[in-house]
Amino acid sequence: MPIEHVQLSGSLSSAGEFATLVQNQLPRDWSLATLTAALPFALQLALRCYLDTLLTSLVVDKMSGEKTRQDKELWAQGVANGAVALVGGIPGAQATIRSVLMLKKKATLRMAGIVVGLLVLIEMILFQSWINLIPKAVFVGVLFKVGYDVFDFMPLRLYAKEVASKRAAMFKNFFSRHDDEPIFVTNRELLMILGSATATVVFDLNSAVAAFTLLFYLHNKLFNRKNPMRDLVPNLETEAFAKQN
Repeated sequence: MPIEHVQLSGSLSSAGEFATLVQNQLPRDWSLATLTAALPFALQLALRCYLDTLLTSLVVDKMSGEKTRQDKELWAQGVANGAVALVGGIPGAQATIRSVLMLKKKATLRMAGIVVGLLVLIEMILFQSWINLIPKAVFVGVLFKVGYDVFDFMPLRLYAKEVASKRAAMFKNFFSRHDDEPIFVTNRELLMILGSATATVVFDLNSAVAAFTLLFYLHNKLFNRKNPMRDLVPNLETEAFAKQN
C-alpha cells in the first residue's frame, strides 16, 4: 500500500569508516560569524532537551514514588549529546514514552535503561531492512497511547466535579479559592494549565514554560501575594492521600 514507512540508511563496516564519520562532524569554520549564527539554535535545543528531561523526571517520580537526581540526569544528558553529535546523531532527552513503558512493565533497574540502548544499537546495525518495513502510523499510534497514559487527568476531573456541583457559585465568584473544599482546583489554576498547554501547541515548549513560569511567579510574588496559586502536583497528591486515609 502507498503508505510511509520508517527509512534507515547507511552502515559502518570498518574502523576507518567510523573515523571518517567522526571527522566529517567536526566543524571546519570557527569564525565568529559561524558561532554567532549557531549559538541561538544550540541554546534553544539544549533548553528543549533539559525541559523534556525535567518533565519526564516528574512523570517517572510520580509513577515510581522515587526522587530523581535531576542534576545528575542533566550532566549525563549533556555528555551523551556531545558524544552523539560526533557521529552525526540528533541530540535528545530523557524519553517519556520509553520510561513510562518500562515502568509499566516493572523494569525499575538502571541496567534496564542501558540494555534498551544496546538493543536499539543492535537493531539499527543488524535489522535495518526489517525496520524499514514498519509503517510510520505504528509509531503515531504508540505516541497517542503513551500520551494518554502520562496525561494528568486529576485537575480536570476535580474541576469538572466542582463545576457540576456548584455551577452557579462558579460564575458569581470566578476568582474565588473555595477553601472550604478538601480537594479543589481553582479557576486561575485551570487557566494556567490550559494556557500553558495551548502555548505549547501553538508556539513551542520553551515559550510555554518561560511565559507561564514567569506569570506564575508574578502572580504569587507581586500581583496576589495574599492568595497565591499552588503547585498542584504535590498538593493534589497529598490532599487526595489524606482524604483516602
